[in-house]
Amino acid sequence: LMANDFNILVVAQIEAGGLSDLSLEMLSHARNVAEAKGGSVSAVLLGDDLSSLDGLGQALIAFGADKAYLVEGALLHPYQADAWLPDLVKIISDVPPALVLIGHTTIGGDLAPRLAFRLNSAAATGCEEITLDGAKILLTRACYGGKARESVCFNTAPSFAMIKFKTRPPLPRHKARP
Repeated sequence: LMANDFNILVVAQIEAGGLSDLSLEMLSHARNVAEAKGGSVSAVLLGDDLSSLDGLGQALIAFGADKAYLVEGALLHPYQADAWLPDLVKIISDVPPALVLIGHTTIGGDLAPRLAFRLNSAAATGCEEITLDGAKILLTRACYGGKARESVCFNTAPSFAMIKFKTRPPLPRHKARP
């Protein structure tokens, strides 16, 4: 991938009528890596009647995304893999990202492997840190019951990383962004 083609897609989630804390943390991870590579960050939010919740698209941008996709539909809430997959596959083909960040949640645990399988790629669970080694994306996670840490790297794009909660503080709301 060329440096200017290095896109990251964050699959955000709603919690208590707004963006989940984990979504804000994933945007922070994505912004950090994208700036190091000269790339961009997109975020997608799927749900029913998103327009009734105030300013979700603006919040995604204010907390680190360059572009926000809001996908609404009655079948998108509560989460159903068969309803989410076609929309996410389409957005991934439009972006296209080198890396997709999904929360290490019940939904993420179901969604990430399905997307990776559908797109002939791979997914890493429990990721705590994202670093770059030249063109390689290294995903660091705990192993051996938390006694050691391993870094994994995939030769496929997009790579899917399930990000654990409380691994990076959210960025402050950026006033210059909406």
